[in-house]
Amino acid sequence: MRINITVKIESIAFLFWFLTCIRSFIIYLFFQDNPSMGTLAISFFNLVIAGFVLALIPLYRHRMQSIKWPIAARLILVFMLWSLVTVYWTFAGSRSTAFFYLVSTSLDILVVFILAKLGEIDIIATSSLRGIILGTLVVAVVALAAGETSGGYRMGNAEFLHPTTIASQMAIAILCSLYFLGQKRPDTRKRIIWCAIAIILVFTLLRSLGKASIIGCFVASAVYLLRLRLRGRETVVVLVLLAGVVALSYGLLSEYLGEYLYNTQGGEALESISGRTYIWDQTWEMIGKNPIWGYGFLSFRDYGPQIADVRLVHAHNELLNIWFSLGAVGVILTFLIYLTYYFQVRYSSRLFTLRSQADLGLALLVYSLVRGITEASVTGLVYPLPLMLLMLAWMTRESQGAPMEDFSAIHDCAKT
Repeated sequence: MRINITVKIESIAFLFWFLTCIRSFIIYLFFQDNPSMGTLAISFFNLVIAGFVLALIPLYRHRMQSIKWPIAARLILVFMLWSLVTVYWTFAGSRSTAFFYLVSTSLDILVVFILAKLGEIDIIATSSLRGIILGTLVVAVVALAAGETSGGYRMGNAEFLHPTTIASQMAIAILCSLYFLGQKRPDTRKRIIWCAIAIILVFTLLRSLGKASIIGCFVASAVYLLRLRLRGRETVVVLVLLAGVVALSYGLLSEYLGEYLYNTQGGEALESISGRTYIWDQTWEMIGKNPIWGYGFLSFRDYGPQIADVRLVHAHNELLNIWFSLGAVGVILTFLIYLTYYFQVRYSSRLFTLRSQADLGLALLVYSLVRGITEASVTGLVYPLPLMLLMLAWMTRESQGAPMEDFSAIHDCAKT
């Protein structure tokens, strides 16, 4: 008996990103007594999703899309391969653990690559953005409902649902929600829904008190809103709503800032950027002993300078963290990835059918660069590589033609 199975690729894309976002609280809710088992469960999920998507290839081979991947996408592959090479000499506590984390990240990138090839990229991308936004909304609800605070002010659990993790997710989801708010064919009901979601995300971001994410998100949002060229009334509405959310959080923000400026670290927290300058000094000293090859993938959390009360898993600066782990080769690759990504954004912004994707792509880049000054990623770049690959695929659609004057080629996602 022959069984016909119909799977919407966009539904898989939505589910993948939704589940990717809610991973951050899986250990917090279910595995606090055994975090290692939680990590294993999350990795098993990665493997299942990747296997399922791979199984779809024979079913959808006839509809695979032709994507001319830009240089930045190819550099991401080189970056991952170099990370794999450094596992050979990594100073991480366990070489198998480092390899395990690298495979987990690679599976996410592989899933995005396959989904982009199997479906119409406009539909895949917009479904992915919805998955990111709604998954992050669930994270916000969980964090707000739990009511836990770290250090007496910051929302979250310092060990299992860190405020910095919450803040980063909120910021990315806020920028993605601006994409739907900025569509040129407004649907009032949908716009109200997206606006309400954005308000919740902004409120949660402010409650997390993640300074790097808050600053990065506001700078990136300002750049994004300027490029959206909203009408006067729409601009006023957005600004009023943002002012309202900030006003709701003003008491907590002012109290926290007062504590941070005058009492934290003996009143020197601002001068040392919460102790980051000491971390940077120690990290730079160690980089000088092995500047070319680095200490290997995932090495910082086990071999990097530990000069704080909590375990430092990265150098709190993207450049230094990459240099420490992947050496000068990793730094060069990182620079080239960001540079070629920016060139792709510039090129796509000149094409009318790709302008909205390019605007979002630029906002995500600005956010990542600003946040990367004082934060870093344990396993990759501050700009999540799976998300970067998705945006690159989306920004190269029709990039062979479609001049800006061709106003008839409105992309499908403008209908949402």
